[in-house]
Amino acid sequence: MSKVTAKSYTLRKVNGQWLGQIVLTSDGMYASVTDWGNLSCLWRNFSGKFEDFLLGLNIDYFASNMYQGISYISYGKKIDQACQRYAEEILPALQEVLRKEKESCQRDKPTPTKLCNCSACVPDGDDKPILRDDYNDRNTLETTYY
Repeated sequence: MSKVTAKSYTLRKVNGQWLGQIVLTSDGMYASVTDWGNLSCLWRNFSGKFEDFLLGLNIDYFASNMYQGISYISYGKKIDQACQRYAEEILPALQEVLRKEKESCQRDKPTPTKLCNCSACVPDGDDKPILRDDYNDRNTLETTYY
């Protein structure tokens, strides 16, 4: 069994205002504390990297999974609508951070100029993060390994 790693992402709005903190684990756990709610979900049936799986999600599917995650203790149209608003705000911001991380990866470039903390450069089970610059524009990336 490979070692499970976790990454923490701090999401910010365009104006720099804090939007939320998301924790992703290499085995498919999504957990969040945000201005739009504190929701979590666990996906076990995905192939490849969890980050790539999240990049392929649409807002409605993501919202329904956030709702299912809390519907066993609380249910109703208001909660369903709250999960939809949550997904509309959080998923695009998270996907943008994940895309930027993936695009900034220098691993496959002919002459890498820097190494990074993306999931390709830090394989599952590697507990030694590689230093990289934080994003300074729309979203801030803060990477932590546990």
